[in-house]
Order: sequence, then C-alpha cells, then structure tokens
Amino acid sequence: LGGKNIILKSAAFRAWKHNAIDLGQVTDLKEVASSLRDEVEALATKCRALEKELEQHRSDADSASIRHKNNTLRRTMFKMLGQATGSAFHTWYSHAKLWKQQQLHIEKAARRWQMQGAMRCYNKWVETTKTRQWLRKFVKRMIGGRDYALLLCAFRQYRRLVE
Repeated sequence: LGGKNIILKSAAFRAWKHNAIDLGQVTDLKEVASSLRDEVEALATKCRALEKELEQHRSDADSASIRHKNNTLRRTMFKMLGQATGSAFHTWYSHAKLWKQQQLHIEKAARRWQMQGAMRCYNKWVETTKTRQWLRKFVKRMIGGRDYALLLCAFRQYRRLVE
C-alpha cells in the first residue's frame, strides 16, 4: 500500500485539488494542510489496522499449518510408540514362552532325580515283564514249530499212502 497513491486518491485531496483548480488559488493553505494531515493520519491508522489484520490472518494460517504439522507429528509419534510397545510385548512374550519351556524341562529333570529310587524298581519291573513276554513268544514258537513239524510229517505220510 503506497502512501502517495492513498493521499492522491483521498477525498480531501480531491476536494482541495478541485477547489484549487476552480478558484485558481489557495486561500487558506494551513486549513487544507491540516485536513490533509488528518486524513493521512486516519488512512495510516486504517493501514496499520489492516496490516495487523493481515498479520493476524497470516498467524492464523501459520497456526493452522503448525497445528496440522503438530497433529501429523503427534500421529507419527503415537504410531512409533505403538510399534515400540508392540515390539516390546512381542519380545517379552517370546522370552516368557522360552522361560516357561525351560521351567518345564527343569521340573521334569528334577522329578526324575527325586524319583530315582522308585524308577529303579519300575525299570526293573519293565525289564522283567519284557523278558517274560519275549520268553513266552519264544516258547510258543518252539512248540508251535514242533506242532507244525508234526503236522507236516502227517501230510507227507498221507501223500505217500495216496500215491
């Protein structure tokens, strides 16, 4: 906003110019100068008010863009925080799962150590039972094989007689 253009377009200046042209001379220059000064001051005041309003709008626009940036940064921060929290939870979960598995193995080994005496008796009983089962099967095969051999001999004798 140029000060010179405002003064030339002001109503007081136009009136002074019109009066000066019509009359051909200026009779009271102090009065015209004071009216022009008053109008220039009023226009300067208006100009300052408009500049303040413009700055206010700029600051509002800046604050809106700042708010937008802040919101974007806040969303990004919460996203990163959520990812970090999720990663920490996943790490904790995997460590807890591994710890639980190790605890189960340790407890199993401890129970084995505590029951060694009973396990010796149990293992001896299992061994004896398996041995008895094997012997039974062996004897059945021996006797069954003998019966089979007797039956085979009977068939051979029958074949000789029939031929």
